Amino acid sequence: MPKMDRNRFANHSQGSHIPGMRLRFPALPRPALKTLTYSLMHFAVAITVAYALTRSWQAALAIGMIEPLVQTAAYTLHERAWARAEQRAARLAPQVA
Repeated sequence: MPKMDRNRFANHSQGSHIPGMRLRFPALPRPALKTLTYSLMHFAVAITVAYALTRSWQAALAIGMIEPLVQTAAYTLHERAWARAEQRAARLAPQVA
């Protein structure tokens, strides 16, 4: 029986579990990656709900593409606002104590 390399699966970012196949993704800052994955999930949900309501793929795709784009932009602004609020609170905390 061949010897198993224990470190082979230690770092998933090095490649897939299929020998010879490596998936390379550009390194994104965590907030950008979070926004991207959220938007992909939101597209899927919006299109599915729109289809369930209209029973039309054309309408579902139209509705499902517009709403998540607007929502993703709003989410990004929301995240930035919270980050600024946290920074402001951290700056003011020593002055209050």
